[in-house]
Amino acid sequence: MVKSNLNFLKKIGSWAKRVKAWIVKRPRLNFVLSVFLVSLLASLIAVGLYDRYYGTSPISNRGRLFKKALAVCTEVQTLSQTSVDWENWPLENTYGLEGQALGDVVSSLESYSTYSSETGPSAAEAAVAASWLKTNYPDFFSAQETCNNLAGEYQQRYAY
Repeated sequence: MVKSNLNFLKKIGSWAKRVKAWIVKRPRLNFVLSVFLVSLLASLIAVGLYDRYYGTSPISNRGRLFKKALAVCTEVQTLSQTSVDWENWPLENTYGLEGQALGDVVSSLESYSTYSSETGPSAAEAAVAASWLKTNYPDFFSAQETCNNLAGEYQQRYAY
């Protein structure tokens, strides 16, 4: 530990004069100021690096990934409300799906085994209809795949 010689302060009368005499000493002031600025800079760098990799601010990787995933998944929800063009439907029967939104039709055809009954589509018909939907609505399917990938990446990186 550094000992400081403060005997010179006893010779000066008032408290204000002592402080002024201490401040006037340039080597001490420069040292204190430089130590303060170096420690401030080091702490700002440490906080910035922590925030970049683990934080939730907009500049962090986590924040950027979350914002990107949120935007893509919101787009998927918007596109899932698109009405399906039933005039070019590849099957003879619409199986009660007519009038439903794209997201509902896709989920019904993906789970055709639970949807199928005597009045539902067969596995081959569901595959044809799903292929037709992927051809005619590629934006929805690519956005849905991107949303799933980003959600999985977020879970893999930041789930505790």
